[in-house]
Amino acid sequence: NTDSTIITINPLPAVVAGPDTSICLGDNANIYATGATTYFWDNALGAGQGFSVSPIVNTTYIVTGTDGNGCVNMDSTIVTINPLPIVVASIDTTICSGDIANLSATGALTYSWDNSLGAGQNQFPSPITTTTYIVTGTNANGCINIDSVLVTVIACGNPPVVSFSATDSTICVGDCIDFTDLSTGVPTGWAWSFPGAANTSSTAQNPTNICYNTAGSFDVILVDTNAFGQDSLFMSGFITVNALPTVIASNDTTICSGDIANLSATGALTYSWNNSLGAGQNQSPSPVTTTTYIVTGTDANGCINSDSVIVTVILCTAPIANFGSNSTSVCINDCINFSDLSSGGTPTSWSWYFFGANPNTSNNQNPTNICYDSTGTFDVALMVSNIYGQDSIFIPNYITVDSCITIPSIVIIPNVFSPNGDGQNDLFNITGTGIIGLTMNIFNRWGGLMFSSNQINHGWDGRTTAGIECTDGTYFYIIDVETTDQIETTYKGTLTLIR
Repeated sequence: NTDSTIITINPLPAVVAGPDTSICLGDNANIYATGATTYFWDNALGAGQGFSVSPIVNTTYIVTGTDGNGCVNMDSTIVTINPLPIVVASIDTTICSGDIANLSATGALTYSWDNSLGAGQNQFPSPITTTTYIVTGTNANGCINIDSVLVTVIACGNPPVVSFSATDSTICVGDCIDFTDLSTGVPTGWAWSFPGAANTSSTAQNPTNICYNTAGSFDVILVDTNAFGQDSLFMSGFITVNALPTVIASNDTTICSGDIANLSATGALTYSWNNSLGAGQNQSPSPVTTTTYIVTGTDANGCINSDSVIVTVILCTAPIANFGSNSTSVCINDCINFSDLSSGGTPTSWSWYFFGANPNTSNNQNPTNICYDSTGTFDVALMVSNIYGQDSIFIPNYITVDSCITIPSIVIIPNVFSPNGDGQNDLFNITGTGIIGLTMNIFNRWGGLMFSSNQINHGWDGRTTAGIECTDGTYFYIIDVETTDQIETTYKGTLTLIR
């Protein structure tokens, strides 16, 4: 007899790792494989179809691809690293103000300079201040590198000629000014003097935030120096500081809810009010709640100042008495804080009565430290009033004062009982004081559960859970007791059953 089997030969996947590539040192190359289902790359890249790599030397990356039949094949791609050009710029140089610096660079194919110099291997700038020039060189592979040259500009034999400007010369009290040195001749040192300013001197070339807090006319002095001498400029009355207007708003006022408040301001040329009132010397708002109105006044010099007025809004009706406290149940000798919760019109006087307390009266709106030195329940009364009338509230038995004496918990567990039906000691019961929870389990000497209960007054009658009388002998208990002092205790021991 004969039989046969067929062996199927699956082709290997056509794994393609992509073309070889060249990059500059420090750049990234994207490598990507196709032709399989899953891919795994060497050189610690691991699993994945594609990666972005940045080798520092020429590197061959081998990818192993696996198709759906589990067949594998591999391919490789080479990433070639092109070195960066070694760009070398001219050495740092020093020139006189107005002269030309000869700059050049080597080590690349093409060159580009910053500071608006542009392209070219050689450049001939004439900077007016010390300047750093950066040249970017590109080689035949398109790789770039940079170098720099510092051109120091000095005044060759001439002292500076002083000049300066300011962001403003007429300001208001509290304003600040920035100054700019416009001197020629390349000064290297600056000594500013600002009489009347908050900061009266500076050695910065261009001082900022020079503030004036006093009205008047003030001088400004600048002394510039370099290696060849100095020059100074004294500007008399260069800064004019105008005083702020004395803006005065109406006196604070109180109105009834729904009424209008007449507000006004003086001391300036124009006025602007907050809270959506807008411009105008006089305003007539009708706020629904107590509101602070701020008016900003501007004088002819453009200087501004402000003032405010508080409009207190009250209900022009008698109050409705009500109160609360931080506690209504305390221990003897404890103290309570009371709060006026009256509604309606705003009270202006308060008469409290604390029966059984010390102190027992108060005229404060919110009395504190009202103490009780005896037990019982006590009344509290409050009378409130204003010019529109009065109201009172009396709450009987509002405060409860307890002695707060704690009775210690006691747990009593007997060690023998005799469940013989004679009416004496027939139950194994847990007794004591302060017991609020109890779980009892009774076991025989082999660990069998004879009895279980989670009721405080449910004792064991010497029978099994099936109702069968247990024999005389020693039994074991595990009892969990919870007491009023929030303590849970587990008791373990033995008891003797005698009939």
